[in-house]
Amino acid sequence: MRHKSVGGGTHSRLQLPSLRGRKTRTDTRPNLATKAVPAATAAAAKVSGWAALWANDVFVAGFWSWALAQVLKVFTTAYNMGTWNWKMLKSSGGMPSSHTSMCVGVTTAVALKHGLGSSLFPACLAFTLVVMYDAAHVRWQAGRHAAALNVLVKHYRATHGGADASPAGATEESSSPVGRTLEDLPEEELKEVLGHTPVQVYAGAALGIVVAFLAC
Repeated sequence: MRHKSVGGGTHSRLQLPSLRGRKTRTDTRPNLATKAVPAATAAAAKVSGWAALWANDVFVAGFWSWALAQVLKVFTTAYNMGTWNWKMLKSSGGMPSSHTSMCVGVTTAVALKHGLGSSLFPACLAFTLVVMYDAAHVRWQAGRHAAALNVLVKHYRATHGGADASPAGATEESSSPVGRTLEDLPEEELKEVLGHTPVQVYAGAALGIVVAFLAC
């Protein structure tokens, strides 16, 4: 379109096409980058599952406190008994207390990572105190009962031979797995090393504290 200028000349003006009434074109192609992010995240989570567990300082403190205590039992037993007993690697009882070591290690690690004011610390502390009391009292007494029963059974078998020790007038069969007579008892002795002395419990607690400080 031509327009007259003030001086009488003419000049041309460029007109742009109007966008009114036209539909804008949108990009409907799928965003491959957006779809790839969740897949990559899920794959990374699946691969790093165990790695994340071993990166947890609380887990590491508890695991190594328990493992080191079990290994130390082999050496302390060899020192006290004069023989190497590799069954102590998976046995209860002995020096130090592995249950106490594990629980104290977890509790100390929680205190170091989350603070004494967190709700996790009193829960861990209560659980640890119950385990320590059980090891030094309940299981320790159960081991002493087992030792006394082993002595009584040995004495009976040595003095009575094959005599029947069933109660007078008891003729019916018992549903108990050990029967109604001492002869029905299994040949193997009852396990006597079940709990711990207070010194063994305190040693396990000290080991757990040291390992937790090293892990955290």
